[in-house]
Amino acid sequence: NDQLRNQAAAFDEAKTRLETATRQHAAALQDADRSAEDALERANAAEQQLADRTRALKTAESRIRDLAEQCERRTTDVNDAAAAIDGARAEADCIERLGATLGDF
Repeated sequence: NDQLRNQAAAFDEAKTRLETATRQHAAALQDADRSAEDALERANAAEQQLADRTRALKTAESRIRDLAEQCERRTTDVNDAAAAIDGARAEADCIERLGATLGDF
């Protein structure tokens, strides 16, 4: 009888340990699941942030291209204006020389 009681007590103790270990394991799994969900949320947020930054970068890149084209057009306009000014100066010099030559007659 003592042996049966000892075995029953040992069984109860093993059962209690198993139940405790099972609860601890379940709690650890829940913690791991929450951690995984948190990590997934952070990864999704980072992915969204990357997508937003990529769009912003592409927009900036397009704007830079537009500005570069504007600068190129304005440079062409300035060069054309400088050439016209040079031509007008040359024409004015020619007219002045012609006037001086005609004044001699």
